[in-house]
Amino acid sequence: MSVAAVPRRLIGRLYRRCAAPFGRRALDQMVDDGLPGRLRAPLEFLFAGQAPPEAEAVAERIERRRADIAGQRAAFRFVEHPTSVGMARWPERSDPSADAHLSGRRLANSVSVTRPWGTFLHLCAEECVGVRQNHHCPVQCKQSSRCRTDARRASRHERGASLESHAARRL
Repeated sequence: MSVAAVPRRLIGRLYRRCAAPFGRRALDQMVDDGLPGRLRAPLEFLFAGQAPPEAEAVAERIERRRADIAGQRAAFRFVEHPTSVGMARWPERSDPSADAHLSGRRLANSVSVTRPWGTFLHLCAEECVGVRQNHHCPVQCKQSSRCRTDARRASRHERGASLESHAARRL
């Protein structure tokens, strides 16, 4: 970390701490105006920075895996694979002499989202897919097929076939 980055990080933390009450008030107003209440917890995480212990455990497991990938001397490339919701690009090991490749360090630190954003996205998925709410759609939506797809994803998640485990098997 450079010397210039230290004050920038401190200023960023101070700004977020001072702005948090304004964000909480705005969030309260959005919920009053019709934002689904189930989105409150993930959005509140953005202000408070505190997640439930289960989400912290998931984040810690992902960060350990990220450190493992960053420490590998392997090269990776993205390969497209069909999924039930469309095509997905998964990193796979490749020959370092191949044209398009990423180092383990770049894959772990540049292609991936940061821990706070990953935690936020995890909390959103947990609330919206309904893993903790018995697979119920959090809002009345017009796309019932999407709700069924989300319920199937949640069911697969509980059986351990999450995207994270799929990606880990490929690496």
